[in-house]
Amino acid sequence: MKQYVSNLRGSSIAFFLIVCTTVALALCSTHVVVMNNYRATQSNAHAIKAQYLAESAIEVVLAQLMEETDKLINSYLNDLKEYKISYLKTLEGNQSEKYLPQNFENYLYIYLLTHIDEYNSEKENPFKDYQHIHSYKAKVSYKVKKGTLSLEGIGTYNNARKMIEAEVEMPYVKTIGEDSYGLPLIEIHSWNVIAYYNKVML
Repeated sequence: MKQYVSNLRGSSIAFFLIVCTTVALALCSTHVVVMNNYRATQSNAHAIKAQYLAESAIEVVLAQLMEETDKLINSYLNDLKEYKISYLKTLEGNQSEKYLPQNFENYLYIYLLTHIDEYNSEKENPFKDYQHIHSYKAKVSYKVKKGTLSLEGIGTYNNARKMIEAEVEMPYVKTIGEDSYGLPLIEIHSWNVIAYYNKVML
C-alpha cells in the first residue's frame, strides 16, 4: 500500500513537471512570436518613414526647380516681348528681316543646367516628430541623351533606408498658332514627371 502511495506521488510530481515544462515552452514560444511580430511591425514602420523621407527629398528639389524655372520663364517672355517690339520696328524699314528670337533651350542651359549640381542637398533630422535619427539626400543629374533630369531621393530612418528615382521632362516651348502680327504664338510647358519608381538599396 505504501509503495502504491509512493508511486502515485511520483506520478503526480512527474505530471506536474510535464505540465510546467509545457506551459513554459508555450510561454517562450508566444514570447518569441510576439517579439518577432513587434520587430516586424517596427521595421515596417521605420521603412515607411524612410520612404516618406525619400519622397520628401524629391518634392523639395522639384519645388526648387519649379520656383527657379518660373523666374526663368518670366525673364524669357520679357526678353521675347522686347525682341518682338524691336523686330516689328525693324520690319517697317526692312521687310526681309528674319524673325530669330532667342531659343528657350539656351536659357535653360545657361541659367539652370550649368549649375544643376547646386540642387543636390542633404538634411539631417528634418522632422521634429520623428523619434529616431533620420535624414534625406537629394541628387540631381541631367541625362543628355534623353534630355531629362533624374532626381534621386534617399531616405534614412534609424536602420531603414529607401531610394526613389524620378525622371522629369524638361520645360519646353510649343507653338500654338500666330499672334495678330503673324508671329509665332507660344506656350511654355513646365516640368513633367514621366517616371517615378523605387530602387533597391545595395
